[in-house]
Amino acid sequence: MKIVLIRPPDPRGEASLLSHTTPINLGYLAAYVIKNGYEAEIWDFESEKFDKQSFIKRIKKAKPAIIGFTCLTPTIINGHKFAKLVKENFPYIVTVTGGHHPSAWPKRTLGDFPNFDIVVISEGEETLLELCKAVEKGKKPKGILGTAYRVNTEIKMEPRRPLIRDLDSLPFPARELFNLDVTRKGHISRGMSNRLKNTEIYTSRGCPVGCIFCANQVTMNSFTRFRSPENVLAEVKECMEKYHFDHFAIADDTFTLNPKRAAEICRGLQKLGVKSWHCEGTRVSAVSLKLLKLMAKTGCQKIVFGVESGSPRVLKLIGKKISVSQVKKAFKWARQAGIKYVEGNYIIGSHPSETREDIEKTIDLIKKTNPDLISASVIVPYPGTKLYDLMKEKDYIFSEDWEKFVMFGQKPLWRTDYFGPEDLLRIQRQILKSFYLRVGYILHILKKIRSFEEAKYWGEIGLNFLKWLIQKRLV
Repeated sequence: MKIVLIRPPDPRGEASLLSHTTPINLGYLAAYVIKNGYEAEIWDFESEKFDKQSFIKRIKKAKPAIIGFTCLTPTIINGHKFAKLVKENFPYIVTVTGGHHPSAWPKRTLGDFPNFDIVVISEGEETLLELCKAVEKGKKPKGILGTAYRVNTEIKMEPRRPLIRDLDSLPFPARELFNLDVTRKGHISRGMSNRLKNTEIYTSRGCPVGCIFCANQVTMNSFTRFRSPENVLAEVKECMEKYHFDHFAIADDTFTLNPKRAAEICRGLQKLGVKSWHCEGTRVSAVSLKLLKLMAKTGCQKIVFGVESGSPRVLKLIGKKISVSQVKKAFKWARQAGIKYVEGNYIIGSHPSETREDIEKTIDLIKKTNPDLISASVIVPYPGTKLYDLMKEKDYIFSEDWEKFVMFGQKPLWRTDYFGPEDLLRIQRQILKSFYLRVGYILHILKKIRSFEEAKYWGEIGLNFLKWLIQKRLV
């Protein structure tokens, strides 16, 4: 029996300023069902162009019993459009959806999107395998933990499945099912060109902090599970020998949460001969100068810190559990350690009560820490988050057009206490323009360029950024 796993396209299309990565979550699901005797394919329509007739022909050829869709809030509508095509042409195929949005609202997802048969809630490996066994035997999902489904006109939901404790028991993602020959535009992460032959590695799952805006809490809860360093390094070795990757993105929510373990992984990367990697996410409260020096020594080209705000008041309200002084220390240490790119991520409107004074404190913190790269996102009240409930209670969300629930370049469909949609977008553009269009900043980046490929990447990204500003009449 075969299952096809699909990532629907981002509604913004090939946005060159956005990061484009491979769907490692689908790689894990595919590997798990393959290990247990099923066949699987992964169709990634964020990388591949979609054509209706080709899609239908592809399904005829594959003959899957199940088609699964991984859906974030902005991609749930596209996922459902695909499911509708499946049901119109192959009504006997079971359509399953999982991911942040369906996990947040299992019953509502089935109510809003009738062409999905089943929702997989939270972590998917064990639940998907049980569904495969049930479908193979012609049975319904009744009794399968972590599912929601229809019984006639009624929607049923089973108890949530416990998270997998032993992550080492999972097979490595089935990267052979990705189209690794696709040339992805833009970057895997700001500063890291997608021309690098790269892949993501997850060394852990979950984050213990529980910020009010975080959609990851919906699927993973406030609990972190770690893979052993030996297991992580075995995956890296496979990636090098089997797929010939030359850059690794450690994509954990908080890679350095356990510094001793992070250091062991760093030393292991060096022993394996990894020349280039970066840390896609960690906390300023979870690093030291010693650890950052080790990261740089073992090939870390970039580190990303989630800062969100420069206002102590806002940091407390959003549950970030960091201080401004910790932010300053972490950025200083990362530069001292010699990490090539140090990035700060900030959110405009991360709490509805954020004021202009709070935003000025964020701008001031950016100036004082002087990162190499920044992300300034407009807050998005994702379903299932504490923030969504807070903003819904205040009647601040004007529409639930899910394709518009994006962080960058789109006028929000919501407001905060002091800022309307236009204000939030204007502040975002002003922060990005004032940071990236400084002569000093451009000279700073030029000094870091070491190859023609890097120069080409920065030239393309810079040009696309200017086009975006011109389109918005900000230059």
